[in-house]
Amino acid sequence: MPRRIRRRLAEHSLLCFVQALKGSTVLVELFNDTSIRGVLDEADDGMNLTMSNVVCTSVDGEASSFPMLFVKATSVRMVHLSATLNVSRLTESHRKMLDEASMAYSRQPVPGSKSKLDLKAAQIISSDQDPTSSDAELPPPPPLPPPAPGST
Repeated sequence: MPRRIRRRLAEHSLLCFVQALKGSTVLVELFNDTSIRGVLDEADDGMNLTMSNVVCTSVDGEASSFPMLFVKATSVRMVHLSATLNVSRLTESHRKMLDEASMAYSRQPVPGSKSKLDLKAAQIISSDQDPTSSDAELPPPPPLPPPAPGST
């Protein structure tokens, strides 16, 4: 699936919501009944999660803590969140950020191509600094050094 189509699907699915939870403390339940609580650092387009300050609790009740943990998307069953989160505000702010990034990216010039504005700026700079331009006066050439004795 092309990346552009995949991006559109991510913007119009619950993945956008999970990505908006970045920086929040979440509880992730895995298919093997292990629960992971920590701060969500990153959720990529495939819904792979990177978390920090993680406490993993197994089915037996054994708890392990890790400074950082990567969770593959295929092992995630459910993402629980706090009841105090404002879901609509988080999602809207994340979608606005994606739209602004998309607009900024689409306005960037293609490497190797020059826009009309770039060409005009180059003309102004070259006419101000280039001594070979038609309206600039050339300085006289430096005098030649005297010949070395016995070099003739």
